[in-house]
Amino acid sequence: MLSRRIQRCAASAIAVAAGCGRIGFDNLDELEPDAPLPSVVRIAGGGEHACAVLREGRVWCWGHNDRGQLGDGTTIDRPLPVEVTLDVPAVDVYPGRYHTCARVADDTVWCWGWNNSNQLGDGTSVDSPRPVRVSGIANVADVTGGWRHTCARLMPGELACWGANLNGQAGVPGFGDHLAPTVVAGLMVDRVVTRDEHTCVIDRGANVWCWGWNSQGQLGDGTTMRTETPTRVLSLAGASEISVGSEHSCARVGSEVSCWGAGSAGQLGDGTLVAKPAPQGPVLGEIVQIASGFFHTCARSNAGEVFCWGHNRSGQIGDGTNEDRTTPFLVPLPAAAIELFVGEHFSCARASDGETYCWGENTFGQLGDGTTITRATPAPSAALRW
Repeated sequence: MLSRRIQRCAASAIAVAAGCGRIGFDNLDELEPDAPLPSVVRIAGGGEHACAVLREGRVWCWGHNDRGQLGDGTTIDRPLPVEVTLDVPAVDVYPGRYHTCARVADDTVWCWGWNNSNQLGDGTSVDSPRPVRVSGIANVADVTGGWRHTCARLMPGELACWGANLNGQAGVPGFGDHLAPTVVAGLMVDRVVTRDEHTCVIDRGANVWCWGWNSQGQLGDGTTMRTETPTRVLSLAGASEISVGSEHSCARVGSEVSCWGAGSAGQLGDGTLVAKPAPQGPVLGEIVQIASGFFHTCARSNAGEVFCWGHNRSGQIGDGTNEDRTTPFLVPLPAAAIELFVGEHFSCARASDGETYCWGENTFGQLGDGTTITRATPAPSAALRW
């Protein structure tokens, strides 16, 4: 159950009367190791941290916190969830590599953490361990955070990006940082993703466009040239989902998964270690969700199976070894998966038995299990039980 202090705060109609201040402020405790987060709606993985949004709009994060990316007002790593000091109920949460953003009930965006390139969107380059509001945008439908930039899909479909643009990852003219959200010209999009220094979207016609760093062909345009201009991915139509790693990208077309870009760790899943600058034939079918870490990718089947492939030095593939996998590996889970979330070098699945199973790197507590023990096979986290 929740710690006594958190129970008292959560149950109080006026939290201050319980000596708590606002929920999330004033020394709010971590969860106890056996205390699950109540009413989890969604969990998302970032770099070396992860976050959950609860049904009532509260946001909790755990893992690495050197830049304040957990949003609890500190820079202390947390192996158990702590509540973000967010004043407004959140609808969704979007961890980046060293910063995190949340979309709140009025469809504005608040971000926290590292801000060296204004990826927090507040017009400064000052880190913030507490949420700050992104200026200049409203009516936000979706957000994605990379290494040093952030993008937001606006209603009804425009895309705005801000922060670092040295390699064109913000998709706006001029290879330099952008202090304010700037609309990416010529696109109306349904989905947007980024993780490091490139960005990809699915447009209204189900075509995939990418831009930014392209050293391994991760833009899928047949070249290795960087660009700040959205470039259509070759030989790919009808996409319904995309995910990107550091230097590779994957798309789901119907129920089939194809990948392109870097292949040195097997992250393309095609049985090779060779980079490919354009999508290859499907490596997996009957898939309903894909999620990519830095150098690995996982996929969930319509039967609740989880497959992972690519880099495995931290056990993020879940096969009990530290050997890279060049083809999809069926992760041994005790129950069917209903949702995937991954970070740089870790993977997790929320399962039908009410448990959340995680595996991979745990140096900073990013698995949320109250330890810093790296795991090469799935293990349940009591704090993430739903």
